[in-house]
Amino acid sequence: MLYFVPLYGSHTANLLLHQYESVINALDINAKIVRLVTDNASNNIKAFQDLIIPGFEEYFENDNNDDSSSDIDPDAAEEADEISTIFDDRNQENMIDSIKTSFDNIAGSNESMRLPCFSHCLNLVVSDGLKEASCIKQVLSKVSKIAKLSHSSTIFAEKLESIGKSIPKAIKTRWNSQFNLVEKLLRIPSSDLNDILTSIKRQELCLLTKDYQILNEFVSLFILLAEATVITQSEKTPSVSFVAPTILAIYFDLLSEKENVSFTLPLCKALLSSLISRFGGLFEQLEIEVDKPIKPKTTYDYFKDPLFIYTPCLDGKFKLHWINESLLPPEKKKFLCEKIKQILYDFCVLIRHNECSQSEAQAVVDEQTAPVTPSRSGRKRKSLFSNIENKNSKKKKVEHFGFIKDEINNYFIDDSIDESNRFALLYESDKYPSLHSLSLKVLTVPATSSPVEQVFSQSGFLFRQHRGKMSRKMLQMLTMLKINKKFL
Repeated sequence: MLYFVPLYGSHTANLLLHQYESVINALDINAKIVRLVTDNASNNIKAFQDLIIPGFEEYFENDNNDDSSSDIDPDAAEEADEISTIFDDRNQENMIDSIKTSFDNIAGSNESMRLPCFSHCLNLVVSDGLKEASCIKQVLSKVSKIAKLSHSSTIFAEKLESIGKSIPKAIKTRWNSQFNLVEKLLRIPSSDLNDILTSIKRQELCLLTKDYQILNEFVSLFILLAEATVITQSEKTPSVSFVAPTILAIYFDLLSEKENVSFTLPLCKALLSSLISRFGGLFEQLEIEVDKPIKPKTTYDYFKDPLFIYTPCLDGKFKLHWINESLLPPEKKKFLCEKIKQILYDFCVLIRHNECSQSEAQAVVDEQTAPVTPSRSGRKRKSLFSNIENKNSKKKKVEHFGFIKDEINNYFIDDSIDESNRFALLYESDKYPSLHSLSLKVLTVPATSSPVEQVFSQSGFLFRQHRGKMSRKMLQMLTMLKINKKFL
C-alpha cells in the first residue's frame, strides 16, 4: 500500500479526483499507471470517467481541431523524425506505418482508464437473480432456520457433531458464505438430518424430496459464481486473467441450466439477463451475439476493454485453451484466436517502440553528457572507417516487427508453459522479450478492489471503541504499518 489518507468533507467526484492527482504526483507514478480499479459508486464513476490512459494523451490532442484537410499528423511527423534514428531509410516508411497502425488499433479499442471491480459486478448479478427467487424463498427460509437452530441449540449441534457434520455461520455482507451454508447442509444425509429434527420435535423443518431438488438446482446455478468470487480476489498472484474465461464459462453454464432446471427457471433467466446487462461489453469483444438490454448497466461498456480478452492468453493456465475448449462455434474460435494474436502484436509493437525511443533518448543524453577527449587542435579525435562503423551501427538497430508474430506463435505452442508454470512470461525475458514486457505491465491489474476493502477492515480493527480519541493521523500511520509490515 502506497498511500492511505483521510478525506475531509463530502466524498465528491472532484475531491476524489483532486486527491488522486495529488497522490500520483507526489509519488511520481503517473506514467506507470495501467488501470484504476474501483467499485461502482457514482462518485468514482464521475471522478475517473474522463481520464486518459498514460501514453495516449497526444493521440487525442487534436480531437477539437476542425482542420481535417491535412493527411499528415504533426505528431506522427515528429515521431517519424525520432524513429529515423533507429531504422535505416529503406525500412523507415514501412516501420512507421506499422507502428502507427498498431497505435491506431489500440487507441480505437475501447480501452478504459477506470475498470469496475469484478467481484462487485458479480455480486450485483447475484443480487439481481435473487430478486426473482420467490420460487425458492420458502425452501431457503427453512434452510436458514435449520442453520440458526444449529448455532442456538446445543442438543441439535451435538447430534450433528455425533455424525461428523456441522453447519457454518453465514455472514450478512457476503452472499457466498450463505451459499456455502446451503451447500454444506446438502452434504448432510437427508435421512440423518430429518431424524435429528424429528428427535428434537422440529418436524416442520424437515426437508422433503422436492425441497432437495430445488436446493440442488439453486446450488448448481450459483456454484460457478461463488467460485469466481473467491478466485478473483487473489492478492499474491495476477487475477485479471480470470475475468473473461470466468464470464464465458458462467454464460454457457447458465444457458445449459436454462434447458434443464424445473423449479428455478425464473431465477436462471434473471441471472442470465443480469450477466448480459453488466458484462455485455465483454460479449461484444468475444463476438458472441446476445440481445443488448434496453437499459444496460453502467458497467456494460467498461468490459469492452480488450485487456480482458488478451490477459488470459498471457496466463499459462489459459493461453488460447479457454477459447478453443469453449462451446463457441469452430469458425468463431478461429476468428477470436486471430483477433487476440493481432491485439497482442499491436501492444507488443507499441511497447517495443517505446522501449527503443527511451533507449535512444538515453543514448542521446549520455552522448551529450559524456566528456569528449579533444585532440590537440581542440577537435574530436578522428578514426579510420568511422563512416562504415556508423553505417553498421545503424543496421544493428533495425527492428523487424515480424519477429514479434513469431514470438507470439511460438509461445502458444510452447508446452513448457502451462498451468504448472502459469506466469512464466513474467520472468522469461530472454525467450519471450516482447510478451514479457507486456505481461509485466498488464498482469499487475487486479480484477477486484477487494484488497482495498481488507485495508478498511484492518482500520476497523485498529479504531475500536476503547480507542475513541485516536487521531486520523495516528490511524493513518498505524494502518500503513499494519498493511506493510512484511516490508519492514
